Amino acid sequence: MRFSEFIDAYSDDLIYLQEGRNALLTHPLRQEIKDICDSSYCRMFATVMIGSIEAMLLEWKNQDKADVLKSWFADKDSAGKKITNGERVTVLYNAFRQAGITVDKEIFDDFLAIKYLRNTIVHGKWKSHEKEWLEKRGFPTDTRRLAECHWKKMLAVNNNMMLYIGLTSIAARQGGTKQPCTAIRLPEKAPAEIEGIVRERDLPTIFWLNMERISERIFEAVEQAVVSEDYYWAKNLSKEAIDELSDHDKKMLFYKAARKAGEECLDILAKHKNLAREALYSWKEYWRLTFSKLHVSRNTILEATQIIHTLHDKGAYLKSPFLPWSNTMSVETASKLIQYSLAGYDPLKEDQIVSSLNSGNLVYEIMPNITPVYVLNVLLPIVDPPNTLAYLNAGDDALAAMELRVSWHWYMEYRQPPVIENLILYKQLRDIFAGKPQVQASA
Repeated sequence: MRFSEFIDAYSDDLIYLQEGRNALLTHPLRQEIKDICDSSYCRMFATVMIGSIEAMLLEWKNQDKADVLKSWFADKDSAGKKITNGERVTVLYNAFRQAGITVDKEIFDDFLAIKYLRNTIVHGKWKSHEKEWLEKRGFPTDTRRLAECHWKKMLAVNNNMMLYIGLTSIAARQGGTKQPCTAIRLPEKAPAEIEGIVRERDLPTIFWLNMERISERIFEAVEQAVVSEDYYWAKNLSKEAIDELSDHDKKMLFYKAARKAGEECLDILAKHKNLAREALYSWKEYWRLTFSKLHVSRNTILEATQIIHTLHDKGAYLKSPFLPWSNTMSVETASKLIQYSLAGYDPLKEDQIVSSLNSGNLVYEIMPNITPVYVLNVLLPIVDPPNTLAYLNAGDDALAAMELRVSWHWYMEYRQPPVIENLILYKQLRDIFAGKPQVQASA
Protein backbone atom coordinates (compact mmCIF):
# COMPACT_ATOMS: atom_id res chain seq x y z
CA MET A 1 0.00 0.00 0.00
CA ARG A 2 1.30 3.43 -0.93
CA PHE A 3 0.76 6.08 1.74
CA SER A 4 -0.24 9.65 1.05
CA GLU A 5 1.89 12.71 1.62
CA PHE A 6 0.09 13.51 4.87
CA ILE A 7 0.32 10.03 6.39
CA ASP A 8 4.07 10.07 5.77
CA ALA A 9 4.46 13.62 7.06
CA TYR A 10 2.48 12.97 10.24
CA SER A 11 4.43 9.78 10.85
CA ASP A 12 7.72 11.67 10.51
CA ASP A 13 6.48 14.40 12.88
CA LEU A 14 5.46 11.91 15.56
CA ILE A 15 8.78 10.09 15.31
CA TYR A 16 10.77 13.31 15.54
CA LEU A 17 8.77 14.51 18.52
CA GLN A 18 9.64 11.32 20.37
CA GLU A 19 13.27 11.44 19.31
CA GLY A 20 13.50 15.17 20.00
CA ARG A 21 12.21 14.85 23.56
CA ASN A 22 14.60 12.00 24.25
CA ALA A 23 17.52 13.94 22.74
CA LEU A 24 16.82 17.00 24.88
CA LEU A 25 16.52 15.00 28.08
CA THR A 26 19.75 13.09 27.42
CA HIS A 27 21.87 15.79 25.79
CA PRO A 28 25.27 15.89 27.52
CA LEU A 29 25.59 19.67 27.12
CA ARG A 30 22.13 20.67 28.37
CA GLN A 31 20.58 20.79 31.82
CA GLU A 32 16.91 20.46 30.94
CA ILE A 33 13.97 21.41 33.16
CA LYS A 34 12.11 18.13 32.70
CA ASP A 35 8.65 19.37 33.76
CA ILE A 36 8.69 22.15 31.16
CA CYS A 37 10.10 19.83 28.49
CA ASP A 38 7.42 17.19 29.14
CA SER A 39 4.50 19.63 29.11
CA SER A 40 5.73 21.28 25.92
CA TYR A 41 6.20 18.00 24.08
CA CYS A 42 2.81 16.74 25.29
CA ARG A 43 1.11 19.79 23.79
CA MET A 44 2.89 19.33 20.47
CA PHE A 45 2.30 15.59 20.41
CA ALA A 46 -1.42 15.93 21.13
CA THR A 47 -1.82 18.38 18.26
CA VAL A 48 0.08 16.28 15.73
CA MET A 49 -1.33 12.96 16.96
CA ILE A 50 -4.98 13.94 16.45
CA GLY A 51 -4.21 15.24 12.96
CA SER A 52 -2.38 11.99 12.21
CA ILE A 53 -5.20 9.72 13.35
CA GLU A 54 -7.86 11.73 11.54
CA ALA A 55 -5.76 11.61 8.34
CA MET A 56 -5.38 7.86 8.82
CA LEU A 57 -9.16 7.43 9.26
CA LEU A 58 -9.67 9.20 5.94
CA GLU A 59 -6.90 7.25 4.19
CA TRP A 60 -8.06 3.83 5.41
CA LYS A 61 -11.73 4.45 4.66
CA ASN A 62 -11.25 3.15 1.12
CA GLN A 63 -9.53 -0.03 2.38
CA ASP A 64 -12.08 -0.63 5.15
CA LYS A 65 -13.43 -4.16 4.60
CA ALA A 66 -15.44 -4.07 7.82
CA ASP A 67 -17.44 -0.94 6.93
CA VAL A 68 -16.40 0.68 10.23
CA LEU A 69 -14.65 3.95 9.48
CA LYS A 70 -17.46 5.65 7.55
CA SER A 71 -19.19 6.14 10.93
CA TRP A 72 -16.52 8.69 11.83
CA PHE A 73 -17.46 10.95 8.93
CA ALA A 74 -21.20 11.25 9.61
CA ASP A 75 -22.14 14.89 10.31
CA LYS A 76 -25.59 14.27 11.75
CA ASP A 77 -27.37 11.52 13.66
CA SER A 78 -30.55 9.78 12.56
CA ALA A 79 -32.63 12.67 13.96
CA GLY A 80 -30.71 15.21 11.91
CA LYS A 81 -28.86 16.62 14.90
CA LYS A 82 -25.21 17.59 14.53
CA ILE A 83 -22.93 14.96 16.04
CA THR A 84 -20.57 16.09 18.80
CA ASN A 85 -17.02 14.87 19.14
CA GLY A 86 -18.00 12.69 22.08
CA GLU A 87 -20.81 11.08 20.09
CA ARG A 88 -18.54 10.62 17.08
CA VAL A 89 -15.98 8.69 19.14
CA THR A 90 -18.72 6.55 20.71
CA VAL A 91 -20.23 5.74 17.31
CA LEU A 92 -16.80 4.75 16.01
CA TYR A 93 -16.18 2.53 19.05
CA ASN A 94 -19.54 0.79 18.59
CA ALA A 95 -18.87 0.29 14.88
CA PHE A 96 -15.63 -1.53 15.68
CA ARG A 97 -17.38 -3.78 18.19
CA GLN A 98 -20.23 -4.55 15.81
CA ALA A 99 -17.70 -5.55 13.16
CA GLY A 100 -16.15 -8.07 15.52
CA ILE A 101 -13.04 -6.02 16.30
CA THR A 102 -12.84 -6.08 20.09
CA VAL A 103 -11.29 -2.70 20.76
CA ASP A 104 -10.59 -1.33 24.24
CA LYS A 105 -13.01 1.36 25.37
CA GLU A 106 -10.35 2.91 27.60
CA ILE A 107 -8.34 3.76 24.49
CA PHE A 108 -11.32 5.50 22.90
CA ASP A 109 -12.12 7.41 26.07
CA ASP A 110 -8.53 8.65 26.26
CA PHE A 111 -8.57 9.40 22.52
CA LEU A 112 -11.54 11.70 23.09
CA ALA A 113 -9.71 13.38 25.97
CA ILE A 114 -6.66 14.01 23.78
CA LYS A 115 -8.90 15.38 21.02
CA TYR A 116 -10.40 17.81 23.54
CA LEU A 117 -6.89 18.70 24.68
CA ARG A 118 -5.87 19.35 21.09
CA ASN A 119 -8.89 21.64 20.58
CA THR A 120 -8.03 23.56 23.74
CA ILE A 121 -4.42 24.06 22.66
CA VAL A 122 -5.24 25.08 19.09
CA HIS A 123 -8.05 27.49 20.01
CA GLY A 124 -6.47 28.75 23.22
CA LYS A 125 -9.57 28.38 25.38
CA TRP A 126 -11.34 25.78 27.48
CA LYS A 127 -14.85 24.42 27.08
CA SER A 128 -16.44 23.25 30.30
CA HIS A 129 -17.55 19.79 29.08
CA GLU A 130 -14.14 19.14 27.53
CA LYS A 131 -12.41 20.21 30.72
CA GLU A 132 -14.59 17.87 32.78
CA TRP A 133 -13.83 14.93 30.49
CA LEU A 134 -10.08 15.56 30.61
CA GLU A 135 -10.18 15.63 34.39
CA LYS A 136 -12.21 12.41 34.45
CA ARG A 137 -9.59 10.70 32.26
CA GLY A 138 -6.70 11.79 34.49
CA PHE A 139 -5.45 14.72 32.42
CA PRO A 140 -4.72 18.10 34.03
CA THR A 141 -7.01 21.06 33.45
CA ASP A 142 -3.98 23.29 32.99
CA THR A 143 -1.95 22.47 29.89
CA ARG A 144 1.20 23.56 31.69
CA ARG A 145 0.74 20.60 34.06
CA LEU A 146 1.01 17.90 31.39
CA ALA A 147 3.68 15.45 32.50
CA GLU A 148 5.53 12.26 31.61
CA CYS A 149 2.57 10.07 32.61
CA HIS A 150 0.37 11.89 30.09
CA TRP A 151 3.09 11.58 27.45
CA LYS A 152 3.09 7.80 27.93
CA LYS A 153 -0.70 7.68 27.77
CA MET A 154 -0.67 9.60 24.48
CA LEU A 155 1.86 7.20 22.99
CA ALA A 156 -0.28 4.22 24.02
CA VAL A 157 -3.47 5.74 22.58
CA ASN A 158 -1.75 6.68 19.33
CA ASN A 159 -0.26 3.21 18.82
CA ASN A 160 -3.51 1.39 19.64
CA MET A 161 -5.67 3.64 17.49
CA MET A 162 -3.36 3.07 14.53
CA LEU A 163 -3.61 -0.68 15.15
CA TYR A 164 -7.41 -0.57 15.29
CA ILE A 165 -7.70 1.44 12.09
CA GLY A 166 -5.29 -0.90 10.33
CA LEU A 167 -7.34 -3.94 11.41
CA THR A 168 -10.33 -2.71 9.38
CA SER A 169 -8.50 -3.68 6.18
CA ILE A 170 -8.41 -7.35 7.22
CA ALA A 171 -11.38 -7.71 9.57
CA ALA A 172 -13.75 -8.92 6.84
CA ARG A 173 -11.63 -12.05 6.38
CA GLN A 174 -12.47 -13.06 9.95
CA GLY A 175 -16.16 -13.20 9.08
CA GLY A 176 -18.56 -13.88 11.89
CA THR A 177 -16.13 -15.27 14.38
CA LYS A 178 -17.07 -14.92 18.01
CA GLN A 179 -15.60 -11.90 19.73
CA PRO A 180 -12.85 -12.71 22.23
CA CYS A 181 -13.48 -11.77 25.83
CA THR A 182 -10.28 -9.78 26.17
CA ALA A 183 -10.08 -6.45 24.39
CA ILE A 184 -7.32 -5.98 21.83
CA ARG A 185 -4.60 -3.76 23.26
CA LEU A 186 -0.91 -3.50 22.61
CA PRO A 187 1.22 -4.50 25.59
CA GLU A 188 2.68 -1.58 27.50
CA LYS A 189 6.39 -1.27 26.84
CA ALA A 190 8.75 -0.68 29.70
CA PRO A 191 9.94 2.90 29.19
CA ALA A 192 13.56 3.35 28.21
CA GLU A 193 15.57 4.88 31.01
CA ILE A 194 16.25 8.54 30.29
CA GLU A 195 19.22 9.56 32.37
CA GLY A 196 21.37 11.73 30.10
CA ILE A 197 24.55 10.35 31.62
CA VAL A 198 27.47 9.97 29.22
CA ARG A 199 29.20 6.68 29.82
CA GLU A 200 32.61 5.55 28.67
CA ARG A 201 31.08 3.49 25.85
CA ASP A 202 29.41 6.65 24.48
CA LEU A 203 32.58 8.71 24.11
CA PRO A 204 33.87 7.20 20.83
CA THR A 205 30.51 7.89 19.16
CA ILE A 206 30.59 11.50 20.35
CA PHE A 207 34.04 12.07 18.85
CA TRP A 208 33.13 10.29 15.61
CA LEU A 209 29.96 12.34 15.13
CA ASN A 210 31.99 15.46 15.85
CA MET A 211 34.28 14.61 12.92
CA GLU A 212 31.30 14.03 10.64
CA ARG A 213 29.74 17.38 11.55
CA ILE A 214 33.03 19.20 11.08
CA SER A 215 33.40 17.48 7.70
CA GLU A 216 29.99 18.76 6.59
CA ARG A 217 30.74 22.30 7.75
CA ILE A 218 34.16 22.52 6.08
CA PHE A 219 32.93 20.95 2.84
CA GLU A 220 30.26 23.65 2.55
CA ALA A 221 33.05 26.25 2.71
CA VAL A 222 35.17 24.35 0.18
CA GLU A 223 32.25 24.25 -2.24
CA GLN A 224 31.81 28.01 -1.97
CA ALA A 225 35.52 28.60 -2.45
CA VAL A 226 35.88 26.60 -5.67
CA VAL A 227 32.98 28.33 -7.40
CA SER A 228 34.29 31.79 -6.59
CA GLU A 229 35.70 33.86 -9.44
CA ASP A 230 39.32 33.69 -8.31
CA TYR A 231 39.43 30.00 -7.44
CA TYR A 232 36.94 28.41 -9.81
CA TRP A 233 37.95 24.76 -10.11
CA ALA A 234 37.51 24.59 -13.90
CA LYS A 235 39.03 27.96 -14.67
CA ASN A 236 40.32 28.26 -18.27
CA LEU A 237 38.57 25.01 -19.29
CA SER A 238 35.89 24.96 -21.96
CA LYS A 239 32.61 23.14 -21.42
CA GLU A 240 33.76 20.50 -23.90
CA ALA A 241 36.99 19.98 -21.99
CA ILE A 242 35.12 19.67 -18.71
CA ASP A 243 32.73 17.10 -20.20
CA GLU A 244 35.68 14.98 -21.31
CA LEU A 245 37.15 14.81 -17.80
CA SER A 246 36.59 11.70 -15.68
CA ASP A 247 34.94 12.06 -12.29
CA HIS A 248 38.32 11.34 -10.70
CA ASP A 249 40.01 14.17 -12.62
CA LYS A 250 37.19 16.60 -11.85
CA LYS A 251 37.56 15.87 -8.14
CA MET A 252 41.32 16.35 -8.35
CA LEU A 253 40.85 19.79 -9.92
CA PHE A 254 38.15 20.60 -7.37
CA TYR A 255 40.36 19.92 -4.35
CA LYS A 256 43.51 21.40 -5.88
CA ALA A 257 41.62 24.65 -6.43
CA ALA A 258 40.43 24.54 -2.82
CA ARG A 259 43.97 23.93 -1.59
CA LYS A 260 45.20 26.96 -3.53
CA ALA A 261 42.45 29.08 -1.96
CA GLY A 262 43.47 27.81 1.47
CA GLU A 263 47.15 28.57 0.86
CA GLU A 264 46.19 32.12 -0.10
CA CYS A 265 44.13 32.45 3.10
CA LEU A 266 40.71 32.84 1.53
CA ASP A 267 38.62 33.99 4.47
CA ILE A 268 35.78 31.53 3.97
CA LEU A 269 38.29 28.69 4.50
CA ALA A 270 40.68 30.28 6.99
CA LYS A 271 37.90 30.92 9.50
CA HIS A 272 37.57 27.14 9.96
CA LYS A 273 41.08 26.64 11.34
CA ASN A 274 39.64 26.21 14.81
CA LEU A 275 37.45 23.38 13.52
CA ALA A 276 40.52 21.74 12.00
CA ARG A 277 42.15 21.54 15.41
CA GLU A 278 38.94 20.15 16.93
CA ALA A 279 38.75 17.50 14.20
CA LEU A 280 42.33 16.41 14.84
CA TYR A 281 41.66 16.21 18.58
CA SER A 282 38.47 14.19 17.97
CA TRP A 283 40.31 11.68 15.80
CA LYS A 284 43.13 11.22 18.30
CA GLU A 285 40.64 10.65 21.10
CA TYR A 286 38.63 8.25 18.96
CA TRP A 287 41.79 6.29 18.16
CA ARG A 288 42.75 6.18 21.84
CA LEU A 289 39.30 4.97 22.93
CA THR A 290 38.95 2.32 20.22
CA PHE A 291 42.08 1.21 18.40
CA SER A 292 44.48 1.71 21.30
CA LYS A 293 42.06 0.28 23.85
CA LEU A 294 41.61 -2.84 21.74
CA HIS A 295 45.39 -3.11 21.16
CA VAL A 296 45.08 -2.54 17.41
CA SER A 297 48.26 -0.73 16.38
CA ARG A 298 49.16 0.65 13.01
CA ASN A 299 51.67 -2.17 12.54
CA THR A 300 48.94 -4.71 13.29
CA ILE A 301 46.74 -3.06 10.67
CA LEU A 302 49.47 -2.98 8.01
CA GLU A 303 50.39 -6.65 8.58
CA ALA A 304 46.75 -7.74 8.40
CA THR A 305 46.18 -5.74 5.23
CA GLN A 306 49.24 -7.26 3.56
CA ILE A 307 48.07 -10.81 4.34
CA ILE A 308 44.53 -10.17 3.12
CA HIS A 309 45.91 -8.60 -0.05
CA THR A 310 48.00 -11.73 -0.56
CA LEU A 311 44.85 -13.86 -0.21
CA HIS A 312 43.11 -11.63 -2.75
CA ASP A 313 46.05 -11.95 -5.16
CA LYS A 314 46.02 -15.75 -4.84
CA GLY A 315 42.25 -15.93 -5.24
CA ALA A 316 42.17 -17.87 -1.99
CA TYR A 317 38.64 -17.22 -0.75
CA LEU A 318 36.60 -19.01 1.89
CA LYS A 319 34.37 -21.58 0.18
CA SER A 320 31.09 -20.84 1.90
CA PRO A 321 29.55 -17.43 1.10
CA PHE A 322 27.65 -17.57 4.40
CA LEU A 323 30.56 -18.42 6.63
CA PRO A 324 30.42 -16.18 9.71
CA TRP A 325 33.56 -14.75 11.19
CA SER A 326 33.92 -13.73 14.78
CA ASN A 327 36.76 -12.56 16.99
CA THR A 328 35.27 -14.67 19.76
CA MET A 329 36.31 -17.94 18.05
CA SER A 330 39.37 -19.57 19.53
CA VAL A 331 42.49 -19.51 17.36
CA GLU A 332 42.43 -23.32 17.27
CA THR A 333 38.83 -23.46 16.01
CA ALA A 334 39.43 -20.67 13.51
CA SER A 335 42.58 -22.34 12.21
CA LYS A 336 40.68 -25.58 11.59
CA LEU A 337 38.02 -23.57 9.80
CA ILE A 338 40.71 -22.15 7.53
CA GLN A 339 42.07 -25.63 6.80
CA TYR A 340 38.65 -26.99 5.84
CA SER A 341 37.33 -24.03 3.86
CA LEU A 342 40.38 -22.42 2.25
CA ALA A 343 42.91 -23.65 -0.29
CA GLY A 344 45.93 -22.27 -2.12
CA TYR A 345 47.14 -19.96 0.63
CA ASP A 346 50.71 -21.28 1.00
CA PRO A 347 53.16 -20.06 2.25
CA LEU A 348 50.85 -18.27 4.69
CA LYS A 349 50.11 -20.09 7.94
CA GLU A 350 46.64 -20.63 9.35
CA ASP A 351 47.34 -18.61 12.47
CA GLN A 352 48.53 -15.67 10.33
CA ILE A 353 45.29 -15.73 8.34
CA VAL A 354 43.19 -16.04 11.49
CA SER A 355 44.98 -13.11 13.11
CA SER A 356 44.54 -10.96 9.97
CA LEU A 357 40.85 -11.78 9.58
CA ASN A 358 40.29 -11.08 13.28
CA SER A 359 42.01 -7.70 12.94
CA GLY A 360 39.99 -6.92 9.83
CA ASN A 361 36.75 -7.83 11.57
CA LEU A 362 37.64 -5.60 14.50
CA VAL A 363 38.62 -2.63 12.33
CA TYR A 364 35.46 -3.08 10.26
CA GLU A 365 33.46 -2.49 13.45
CA ILE A 366 35.39 0.51 14.77
CA MET A 367 35.99 2.26 11.43
CA PRO A 368 32.42 2.64 10.15
CA ASN A 369 33.19 4.83 7.15
CA ILE A 370 35.82 6.92 5.36
CA THR A 371 35.15 10.20 7.21
CA PRO A 372 38.48 10.54 9.10
CA VAL A 373 40.47 9.69 5.96
CA TYR A 374 38.70 12.46 4.08
CA VAL A 375 38.82 14.99 6.90
CA LEU A 376 42.47 14.53 7.88
CA ASN A 377 44.02 14.04 4.45
CA VAL A 378 41.90 16.38 2.35
CA LEU A 379 39.80 18.94 4.19
CA LEU A 380 42.08 19.99 7.05
CA PRO A 381 45.13 20.67 4.84
CA ILE A 382 42.85 22.92 2.78
CA VAL A 383 41.62 25.11 5.63
CA ASP A 384 44.88 25.10 7.61
CA PRO A 385 47.83 24.59 5.20
CA PRO A 386 50.62 25.51 7.68
CA ASN A 387 49.73 22.46 9.82
CA THR A 388 49.36 20.06 6.90
CA LEU A 389 51.97 17.55 8.10
CA ALA A 390 50.32 17.17 11.50
CA TYR A 391 47.01 16.34 9.82
CA LEU A 392 48.61 13.97 7.30
CA ASN A 393 50.54 12.09 9.98
CA ALA A 394 47.28 11.41 11.81
CA GLY A 395 45.60 10.74 8.49
CA ASP A 396 48.06 7.95 7.70
CA ASP A 397 46.57 5.91 10.55
CA ALA A 398 43.09 6.52 9.19
CA LEU A 399 44.18 5.56 5.67
CA ALA A 400 45.73 2.31 6.89
CA ALA A 401 42.64 1.42 8.92
CA MET A 402 40.29 2.18 6.05
CA GLU A 403 42.30 0.10 3.60
CA LEU A 404 42.11 -2.88 5.98
CA ARG A 405 38.38 -2.35 6.49
CA VAL A 406 37.68 -2.30 2.76
CA SER A 407 40.01 -5.22 2.01
CA TRP A 408 38.45 -7.36 4.75
CA HIS A 409 34.88 -6.47 3.74
CA TRP A 410 35.44 -7.33 0.09
CA TYR A 411 37.22 -10.54 1.06
CA MET A 412 34.43 -11.74 3.35
CA GLU A 413 31.41 -10.32 1.53
CA TYR A 414 32.22 -10.39 -2.18
CA ARG A 415 35.13 -12.84 -2.54
CA GLN A 416 36.96 -10.53 -4.94
CA PRO A 417 39.56 -7.73 -4.85
CA PRO A 418 38.24 -4.49 -3.37
CA VAL A 419 37.12 -1.39 -5.21
CA ILE A 420 38.75 1.56 -3.49
CA GLU A 421 38.26 4.53 -5.82
CA ASN A 422 37.77 7.16 -3.10
CA LEU A 423 40.70 5.76 -1.15
CA ILE A 424 42.94 6.10 -4.22
CA LEU A 425 41.77 9.69 -4.72
CA TYR A 426 42.43 10.65 -1.10
CA LYS A 427 45.85 8.98 -1.17
CA GLN A 428 46.80 11.00 -4.24
CA LEU A 429 45.57 14.24 -2.70
CA ARG A 430 47.42 13.40 0.50
CA ASP A 431 50.69 13.04 -1.43
CA ILE A 432 50.09 16.26 -3.39
CA PHE A 433 49.40 18.21 -0.19
CA ALA A 434 52.54 16.68 1.35
CA GLY A 435 54.57 18.01 -1.59
CA LYS A 436 55.27 14.61 -3.12
CA PRO A 437 55.21 14.16 -6.90
CA GLN A 438 51.91 12.77 -8.09
CA VAL A 439 52.00 9.09 -9.00
CA GLN A 440 49.27 6.71 -10.06
CA ALA A 441 48.18 4.73 -7.01
CA SER A 442 47.61 1.00 -7.40
CA ALA A 443 44.29 -0.52 -6.44
